[in-house]
Amino acid sequence: MVILEFFVSVTFIAEQSNNDVYNDIGRGRRAGFQYVKFGEGFSIGQFNEYRYMGPGYPYKKKSGTIRIALLGDSYVEGFQVFDRNHFRKLLEEELKRKLNQDVEILNFGRSGFDLADMYCYNESFVSAFNPDVSLYFISNADLYPKMTDPLQLTLKFANDSLVVSKQFPIQYIQVFNKTKWLIQHSSILNMLNNCRKIANAEGVMPILFDKLYPISTEESSLEKKFKLPVITAEIVNNMDPDQDIIVNRDNKNLELEFLELLNENELSLIQVSDTINYMKENGVDPNYWIATKKYGHWNQNGHKAVAKIIADRLIDRNGLN
Repeated sequence: MVILEFFVSVTFIAEQSNNDVYNDIGRGRRAGFQYVKFGEGFSIGQFNEYRYMGPGYPYKKKSGTIRIALLGDSYVEGFQVFDRNHFRKLLEEELKRKLNQDVEILNFGRSGFDLADMYCYNESFVSAFNPDVSLYFISNADLYPKMTDPLQLTLKFANDSLVVSKQFPIQYIQVFNKTKWLIQHSSILNMLNNCRKIANAEGVMPILFDKLYPISTEESSLEKKFKLPVITAEIVNNMDPDQDIIVNRDNKNLELEFLELLNENELSLIQVSDTINYMKENGVDPNYWIATKKYGHWNQNGHKAVAKIIADRLIDRNGLN
């Protein structure tokens, strides 16, 4: 087992847990943790001392600096590419060049986040960095919050207002604290723990038999939904039209009811999806990885396109400088 652990660790077939639990954000990234990611793409990086990805820009920004926060799921977190190829870096460079001004872009993306997670993260953590603009990257699925992780921030609607809850159940904290040393120091144990969580979430039989497993004839949960949750509407109602911008990263239009809500609240919308679909129609698939022959998150071409369209829209919007 010692030899196997050493082999798995040095070859980065799997890695130790990159998470810890904090009082302010619950389950979050380990400050200073170095990672190597193999998947659709490949990347090596490190979470900065402030527990987000990319350069560690401090809480207080320098005078005259434009600061932009990126909130979203795995598309924003971007484990598939190096930071130099991530749209965060490319967008930062593009805005610096076009505005002739210092620009800092902070990547607060977290895999699996939906709109409620992003809102909680912003209220409890991101806002402390005082961004001038916050970009929320969402798809239609993100409009229906799950909030199933007991060690993550949760959002509640009480007394006609949104409340971010940091009441993490003590029994889950105790279990995490008892086991975290093992999964933070053993690649094999962390891999087994991840397998356990996937099996609990998706079921063993569907994983084992994949496409051979009987497909349910029941409509998907998204297809059955026809009305936005109250909590989603309240999130939008609480956004600041001078600071918060919604970015549609889906491959189709966001739901009409949500779009109408954005319009009522005078919130800006950037349609990355239009550019992505245009690229596909012209033979450049931003979701296909040639080296691994996989479809998934944005590849390097996708990140370039996303950086370009967002830079153009932000400059057209005015008010950045």
